[in-house]
Amino acid sequence: MRPLGEDDVAAGVLPRLEHVVSARPEHVAVDDGRTTLTFAELVARAAQVRVDLERHLGSATAATDTTTTRPPVAVLGAHDAASVVAIVATLSTGHPVVVLDDRTPVPWQRRLLARLGASAVVTDAARPGSLETATAIVGPDGVVATGTDEADPALLWRDPPPAEAPAVVAFTSGTTGASKPVVGSHRLLVRDAWNSAVASCCYDETDIVLHTLPLPFHAGLTTAVHTLLVGCGMRLFDVRSLGVATLPRAVADSGGTLLVTSPAILRGLAASDPDRDLLTSLSGLTVAGESVYGRDVEAARELVGSHCVVRNRYGASEVGLIAEHVVTDFPSGRLPVGRAVGWNRVDVVREDGRSADVDEKGTIVVTAPDVALGYLGRDDDPAFVDNRDGTRTFRTSDLGRRLRDGTIDLTGRSDHAVSVRGYLVDPGEVEAVALALPGVRECVVTGHESPSGTRLLAYVVGEAASDPAAVRARLREHLPGHMVPAEVVALSALPRTDRGKIDRRALPLPASGDRGHEPLTHWEQLVADAWTLVLDVVDLRPDDDFFALGGDSLAAEELMTRLRDDLGVPGEQASSSTIAQAPTLREFAAAVEPRHRGGGGRVPLHAAGTRPPLFVTAGAGGLGRTLGSLARRLGADQPVHALQSPSLEGRALPDVSITATARRHLAAAREVTTGPLFLAGHGFGGLVALEMARLAEEAGQTVPFVALLDTTPPSHVRPDSRPRWRRVKADLGLLQASLRDTTGGTEAWRWQLKADALAAAYVPAPRRGRTLVLTASDGPGAAGQEAWAQILTGATHRHVPGGPLTMLRPPNVDAVASHLRTAIDDALAAVDTHPTGGESRA
Repeated sequence: MRPLGEDDVAAGVLPRLEHVVSARPEHVAVDDGRTTLTFAELVARAAQVRVDLERHLGSATAATDTTTTRPPVAVLGAHDAASVVAIVATLSTGHPVVVLDDRTPVPWQRRLLARLGASAVVTDAARPGSLETATAIVGPDGVVATGTDEADPALLWRDPPPAEAPAVVAFTSGTTGASKPVVGSHRLLVRDAWNSAVASCCYDETDIVLHTLPLPFHAGLTTAVHTLLVGCGMRLFDVRSLGVATLPRAVADSGGTLLVTSPAILRGLAASDPDRDLLTSLSGLTVAGESVYGRDVEAARELVGSHCVVRNRYGASEVGLIAEHVVTDFPSGRLPVGRAVGWNRVDVVREDGRSADVDEKGTIVVTAPDVALGYLGRDDDPAFVDNRDGTRTFRTSDLGRRLRDGTIDLTGRSDHAVSVRGYLVDPGEVEAVALALPGVRECVVTGHESPSGTRLLAYVVGEAASDPAAVRARLREHLPGHMVPAEVVALSALPRTDRGKIDRRALPLPASGDRGHEPLTHWEQLVADAWTLVLDVVDLRPDDDFFALGGDSLAAEELMTRLRDDLGVPGEQASSSTIAQAPTLREFAAAVEPRHRGGGGRVPLHAAGTRPPLFVTAGAGGLGRTLGSLARRLGADQPVHALQSPSLEGRALPDVSITATARRHLAAAREVTTGPLFLAGHGFGGLVALEMARLAEEAGQTVPFVALLDTTPPSHVRPDSRPRWRRVKADLGLLQASLRDTTGGTEAWRWQLKADALAAAYVPAPRRGRTLVLTASDGPGAAGQEAWAQILTGATHRHVPGGPLTMLRPPNVDAVASHLRTAIDDALAAVDTHPTGGESRA
């Protein structure tokens, strides 16, 4: 088979595909995990779909010249082989194809097709609900149902559309409240395939491409077509249905060599802590769709190894792939998008059209042999200019700058459009839908950038603003999930300049303080912390909706991974179906709350391992399972058990002193081992760990090591200054809570309140043994922790990033685990931990 080249670009999609099929009929073209089709099988099925489609449309031949404009045909399906068959069939008819997302609300789909003048939808009859959805969009007379029947492939090659004919329609952002339909030609599809595979030396017919970008996403559609034109194998993987945690197994089973994905999927993959051995076949990793940060690719490089070439790509629906950056280092911020690919020429220009200087911000302009035909219904759009040498120039809405090394760095959008989870969103389009809602008088939507992605903020004026959750809920009925604002901010009036225009720079960010909602329980706050990490939304309320805040299936998968790993939520509870059935924070927290209490105060976090077990005492009112993130990072050979108050989740009298708590914990630890004790404590738990060490050593047991994780010295704890009657009342409340079901730490604040009084009354004994003192750099008492040096003469003091709580959460917990692991290694090297000192029953 000849490599993809300029002759193929000139001929168009169908002639090139015919050549590939004739050269590799039995080679696997597409595999979605359920259906595997060779190139011969693929085109035989596509031929039958073409027959059915032409019968429905009343057309027997494809367009024979570029002046004939045929209405687009929609493909409604999943990220699967059946959709690829339908796309190929539609391309062969000469009707441009537009791919619909079956997860998008029907009113939105109907609106798009009405604008295009499309009246036919091709869908897979075997997919549950697809026929009903397609019928709801265009009516029963507009649906073409496909199956597994085959026809003579020669029917597919009959009357191929000219290379210059329209092939695809992709909706991209506009500035007038309506997205713009971009029309790309058959020639552009082949040119883009050449740029993506050949000109960039990214892949060839020997590769197997793991394709995770949804087909309705324009880069998802083009990636699927590119692999067919190159002649390689394609493994479609639907992350939204299967979850990112199963992606590594798909890589291994398919022998995939190139993973094509988005930054959001990449972050989810890293968060799932996959088995690296399942990813060894990958030699390439391509990321596209939104801004990529150094930390994203650094985490990915650790998974795929240094032999895997990582590419950050930049493109537009109007051009296809524009530039790419081969990643060799990992800056702390956003990665550049690199240099132009193939025959593309990229320039950064000022408002007057002249090229900008190095590091000067301007508009990105692309000149290439093949650019989109234009926007449907918008002839002679000034964004496109034909040049005398046969090339075409497209003026993007992206802002950027040329760096000193010649690479391009994107800095924003000139038309206010933003990229949300890989989809280009025009805020004006969201505003248009919001303004149609009852009670909304004015609305402005903006994008707020953060290292974890872009989220939409809606500023609403009117009666409806009094219930932001209801506004988001109504928007979800009309908009795709990525277009629903993560936050609705109520304003009495929109800020305006002295000329009466909306002053976007004066729009306030959502308040991060108290928003007047009822307080969260301890367990709800822990779950809320996980939501914050995944969604980058702070100050959550009990009735906040995960999906209304911008969550999608990828974010849900990352959330479930965190709950399983960091909070010990069982796998059957931490599933995507749980968030679908209980989308609000309070409902979800209740659904994933562990059904069993921490019996006896000991919570095994990692019972296996060859090293002596480490016992970590949770902070005041802290749940032991919240230390799971730390335990997971200490190594598979390190057993870890958490210790918490037995009365926190179970029925037991509360302890009246630190010594009493230490005795209980010591008894729980001796159920696991009679050998040397390795102890640690977080916050108040550090005082308990010190007392455990004193009691154990008095009883003749060895304590080689103690770690204090941001534990305040008792001399710096404020004494309880409340009136005596308040202290008595608080003690009675704690007693009552200890004797009833408080699973999930629903009244943990009572234990925290008591702990301050116990700490202020505690006088720790001096310790000369090995002690590690870790201080949270952002903690309020960081300076006071130096007082430990007077008590712990054998202490090593280290600072770690984060605050008293966030130090134990990713990514700060990595530093804590590293210091702790090193200190334990040193202690093990200095002491005999063999059976003469007792045995471990971990």
